[in-house]
Amino acid sequence: MAVSVEELAAQAVVLASTGQLGLRGAVQRVAGDDRRVRRLVLALSLGYLRSYKLVEEALRRVKRRPPRSMLARIVAYEALLRPNVPLDRLADIASRRNLPLHRRDLVELRRLSIRDILSGLKGLRRLAVRYSQPLWVVAYFSRLLGFGEARKLLEAFSRPHSRWAWFAGDIDRVVRLLESHGVEARRDPVVPGVVEIVSGSLEDIGNKLGVPYMIRDRASVLAASSLAARPGWRVLDTCSAPGGKAIQLSLGGAYVVGADLSARRLSVEAGLAASKGARIELLHADTTRDVVHPSAFDAALVDPDCTSMGRLGHSPETRLWLERAGPGVVKKLSRIQRSLLRRALEAVKPGGVVVYTTCTLTVEENEDVVRSVVDEGLAVLEEPPLLLGRPGIGLHGALRLYPHLHGTIGAFIARLRKT
Repeated sequence: MAVSVEELAAQAVVLASTGQLGLRGAVQRVAGDDRRVRRLVLALSLGYLRSYKLVEEALRRVKRRPPRSMLARIVAYEALLRPNVPLDRLADIASRRNLPLHRRDLVELRRLSIRDILSGLKGLRRLAVRYSQPLWVVAYFSRLLGFGEARKLLEAFSRPHSRWAWFAGDIDRVVRLLESHGVEARRDPVVPGVVEIVSGSLEDIGNKLGVPYMIRDRASVLAASSLAARPGWRVLDTCSAPGGKAIQLSLGGAYVVGADLSARRLSVEAGLAASKGARIELLHADTTRDVVHPSAFDAALVDPDCTSMGRLGHSPETRLWLERAGPGVVKKLSRIQRSLLRRALEAVKPGGVVVYTTCTLTVEENEDVVRSVVDEGLAVLEEPPLLLGRPGIGLHGALRLYPHLHGTIGAFIARLRKT
């Protein structure tokens, strides 16, 4: 029996929702090397993930006991929000795979509108369902920003995001090269080496440019640039894989030691660094416990695992992981992040620089982590050399970036100097 795109998408979503593998990696694993199939599976997976709460609420209105099977939910998503997919096809999948969805259920789902689904829902729950985000995350954003601005942030997570790329060469020459190949690009006015891809694709022309490049959000490039590393500096990247920031620093002339707890991710980083011509000393280490060469580095970068709330639009699989993890994951990760920052400060020389950055928006994982070392006199907070974003919450000198304001993922950046 042939495996349908829906079945592959269900496998990919389940795999990605564990938090161990990104959606694109999960799609690669389940769909194999056929580019066309991968694109179909990725598009279907992304569509479901960006609408998963709408699907859940619609199923509650149609079924007394909504199915828990991921395949059933993806079939329901297509019935609800993909009107070009024939119901006969969906009914056939449901029948062949013994899903608790009958043709009458699929017909009823197709008749529902978003207005129908949202009717009777109010306040935070309405926002959570409308924008398909965990309720506790929506509540957190509302406390942090206020209801109105939280809604704007959630809307930004639902829109197509800006496409950014970082190049190691002369950026004006790069823009001209891109345009000569039919790619419209716009130079970033603040972050060096970054262009916004306005139209066209780098996928088929990247190797023709003769310049190392990476598809990276401008917030990620800004974080590494905030280190202001000089050629010859010894830089420790404490949570290095998959390696984008380490490669950027290496190609800028720094000597980079990239440490990571995951041997699998280090292997990915090694391959990526080699493909870009970057030289990075990779180290398999738990940098929450071990000081890597105490006081031996000029600078360090701390980009720890976090709740990734700034990537809820770019990486919607994070929504299911956060739904499963619950709000307690914030404090759990915050404890690990504090350890990582302390060890990084121990690794740099007195007067050395440490940049702490995350792709999340919680105060506990950002300002509170930085404040813990500042209040103990271990470091002082400095204003980053490149300014973009809003000030940190109650922490002057730190930066916050928001998708609805800055066209980036949500991010936090703080530059510290060891005392």
